[in-house]
Amino acid sequence: MRAYRPVEARERLERAIGLFGAVGDLKGAARGAVALADVELGDGRLDEAIARFEGAVAELEQGPPSAELAAALAQLGRVHVIAGRGELALPPLERALAIAERRQVPEVFVEALTSKGLVLGLSGRFDEARILLRAAVERAYAEELFTSALRAENNLAVILQSLDLHVEALAVASRCALLARRRGDRRWESTMRVGSLIHLYLLGRWDEAAAIAAEERPIAVSTNNRAELLTLTLIHCWRGETEEARAFLETDADLRTSANPQASSAAALFEAFLLRFEGAPREALAAAERGFAHLGDLPISETVIKLCLIEVIESALALGDLDKAAELLAVPESLDPGDMTPLLEANALRLRARLDAARGDQAHVDARYRSAAARSLEFDLPVYLALTQLEHGEWLEAQGRADEAEPLLSEAASTFERLEAVPWLERARRTSASASGVVSSAITSNQT
Repeated sequence: MRAYRPVEARERLERAIGLFGAVGDLKGAARGAVALADVELGDGRLDEAIARFEGAVAELEQGPPSAELAAALAQLGRVHVIAGRGELALPPLERALAIAERRQVPEVFVEALTSKGLVLGLSGRFDEARILLRAAVERAYAEELFTSALRAENNLAVILQSLDLHVEALAVASRCALLARRRGDRRWESTMRVGSLIHLYLLGRWDEAAAIAAEERPIAVSTNNRAELLTLTLIHCWRGETEEARAFLETDADLRTSANPQASSAAALFEAFLLRFEGAPREALAAAERGFAHLGDLPISETVIKLCLIEVIESALALGDLDKAAELLAVPESLDPGDMTPLLEANALRLRARLDAARGDQAHVDARYRSAAARSLEFDLPVYLALTQLEHGEWLEAQGRADEAEPLLSEAASTFERLEAVPWLERARRTSASASGVVSSAITSNQT
């Protein structure tokens, strides 16, 4: 099979546009311009694509509303979304939807609806975005528009991930990967499987994540896919396999300087995580701050940004820099309720409890740990639930409340054992043994 060559495609389309124009076929020239804009979009030449689509729309607007005009408007809106210009995307998308509904062009309707959902997601209106994207998915399947279904499903998974609904996001990603496999679209299948790694990590399904990464790593070439594969470094760190994590990270060291903010912030996160687990909190803090500096390029709802913020606070606490930890905790604590997603809320409560305890302010530590555990349990975040239970148990044991600590430590140890997080399992067992000894001494003392 001959490889697709964008340069050749561009040249052929430019000749076709010229021929249509020479014979006065403005609609044909406009259709050619839309096709050429699609090529430029695939090449990442967003400004050129926008100019092409705008020119095509201007030509097609000279006639009555048509399917071709709706398609051009939908694609113009989509490119503005990709470029992060939601305010410019909405007008052409709304017009595309109106024409597509009136002219009964289901593919354009689904594509424009998906793009509109993304615009809402960019502005933090995740509940509305979720409703629209679910509708786009349903309509795509009903019309057997499977390529459009893949795009809608993928973006629905992104919105669900932003909301920390990882069980639902994983279900959507898995369904999308299965559809891609049935259609023989290996690129889409790989993208969805690699994108599911963060869900599997947070849901504590680490062996599944490792198996997928091993299968997909040889064929992952895109910057985003390579960055997502590095999620495995987190699992290696938890399991005490820091050498494996370092080797895994070094194979994609170029991502540290990537112009893609999602990739470079992810690389910084994974490096920070490893450095802290290696016992280098100062270097970990610098790396985590480098990743968190992308807040603004990426929203606070982005999982990598949330994890970077958590890691910055963890590193500050590890260094004993309580003022810096307090300054950083003010970021999540100042968010509106709609922006405080479960992963961030659970960890903000946990880290605030640790900070208060370190400052000797014990009044609300117990309540904060309990609230953090409740949020982690409610939203299926077993890794952070076990970590919260461990830290809570350690604090209770230090407060002379060993009888309350022991059940928490036992449950944390059970989770760490299932996850094969050996260093954390050993830590939980050591504290549990100490708490059990205190309880036994107290019983003996009471009996005598």
